[in-house]
Amino acid sequence: MKIKKLIFLVLAFIFSAGCALAQGGPPPPPDPVDDITLPIDEQLWVGIILAILLGVYFIYSRRTSSQK
Repeated sequence: MKIKKLIFLVLAFIFSAGCALAQGGPPPPPDPVDDITLPIDEQLWVGIILAILLGVYFIYSRRTSSQK
């Protein structure tokens, strides 16, 4: 009985290793031509102005609510 278990375990190990080796390789790297770049520096000043205005709004609203 021990020999049958040993043979079974050896065969199971060999077949499972074969399945692992049968897998394909990783996908190829993407084409560098298809890269989509977004220019973030063109309208950066709009974001800075909006951030300053939002900060002023929150500071002003907290000051008026704390004075009541």
